[in-house]
Amino acid sequence: MNRILAKTKYINQTLLFLIFALAFVLRVKTYLLARPLFHDECSLAASILLRNIFGFFHPLEFDQKAPAIFMMLSKAVTYLFGIRELSIKFISLASGLFSVVLFYFLSKRVLKTQFSVLVSNFLFAINYQLIYWSQKFKQYSFDVCLFLASLLLFSKLDLEKIGYKKCFLYSFVSVLLILASFPCIFVVGAYILFCIIKKVNYKKTLAFSSPLIIFSSLYYFKTLYNVQTKDMSTYFEYWQGGFLTFNINKIIMIFRENFNFFFEPNHFALIGVALFIVGFILLTKSKGKTNGIILLSFLGIILASFLQIYPIWQRMALYLLPIVLLFISKPLDLLSGTRKITSFIIGVFFLTYFSQYNLPYVGSFLKQDAFAQTDAITTFSKLAQRYNDKDILVVNSSTKADFIYYSQVYKFKPKQVIIIPITRYDKEYYYSVMNSLPKGYDYWFVFGWEYSHNSKFRAIPENFESYLKDFHLKVLEKYQDERSLLVKVKI
Repeated sequence: MNRILAKTKYINQTLLFLIFALAFVLRVKTYLLARPLFHDECSLAASILLRNIFGFFHPLEFDQKAPAIFMMLSKAVTYLFGIRELSIKFISLASGLFSVVLFYFLSKRVLKTQFSVLVSNFLFAINYQLIYWSQKFKQYSFDVCLFLASLLLFSKLDLEKIGYKKCFLYSFVSVLLILASFPCIFVVGAYILFCIIKKVNYKKTLAFSSPLIIFSSLYYFKTLYNVQTKDMSTYFEYWQGGFLTFNINKIIMIFRENFNFFFEPNHFALIGVALFIVGFILLTKSKGKTNGIILLSFLGIILASFLQIYPIWQRMALYLLPIVLLFISKPLDLLSGTRKITSFIIGVFFLTYFSQYNLPYVGSFLKQDAFAQTDAITTFSKLAQRYNDKDILVVNSSTKADFIYYSQVYKFKPKQVIIIPITRYDKEYYYSVMNSLPKGYDYWFVFGWEYSHNSKFRAIPENFESYLKDFHLKVLEKYQDERSLLVKVKI
């Protein structure tokens, strides 16, 4: 019996090592592709370039939103390694790698069997979105990492066993977590509520929560309130799909779209939701502090969406993916030889839902064009080579952030630059802008975001091409690919 147990333990440890190795290889490999920054990344990178390390507590340039501590850490890395793709994305990669380890420890607390732990960690290791956001300069991988760290921290924290000084210390740590990643507020709030429900020492609960509530209130009214009132209309317009309502069709739509996003390319959302509901019920029946905090955090997230405080929508809700995966994996705890029918149904559901996680899917991460984007200024190197000081460079305001970033990358300092404010997208407005340019000069026009983005922005390069034809302007040089357009014109 001891030999069998030892052999089983050895096999489990070997499988776990292979899962970790696969997770690390996929994340590091895709990171090392050093894919060019796309528009939103350039917009964040511009803030990195324009501010010092303590300047991120104010609204960022180009209508971007990212936590101050995430930006400060990213800025610190660029001090060491300069402004380039690999350095500016390093925090995202590190977050992705740490998340693999953190998820393992959380899964051991939530799931009962070694089989369900291994399966959930394997699914976490090869998840498309988790790998994808580990190689992008956005805060979503950082959110996942800190959300997992918060769940583990507060599932172990026992206020009854620590003194008042440590209560205040953990309150300060909670503040830092929230400043680093807003979704951590759901875990902190869940922990406070858990302490109240379990009637934990009232004075210590107050000592922990009071500084946190006071600081959060001051920070909100000092910093966030002005941003919120200024940008709320745009915020709601962009993320309205992620706010829950009491409309059953809207609820179904949000769950369907999020499940399809979380577990791409697996699109059997109905099966995923069914497994999720079973797992949620099983978790509510399970005892334990970790399970309680997870459930309360999830309910807080749902409430915040109903109150239109924070949306549950695709990448904004990426931090939820580990919890959703644990809920989906929880039914695997029921697998046993004595529950043959139940085990068969769960097995069929599980295999059907994750049927697209196959060898070709995993192999796609290792290709050179993995995560290729269509809105990076890939022709900018040509501009840096071909521009001379007599030329005038014209940049639309919608591409200004890309211009700032790539100018730094290529050490490109044009003497004459005109920034065109794009406030309308109709041909009449664009023609008036073009007619206002001084005549008798050679102009370079560069289009990145506008050229590759299939929306109203696409009208800008289309209006430009129409203007060239209507006014019979001579094109001196032209470079284009799927990602950007660069044209030199005599006006």
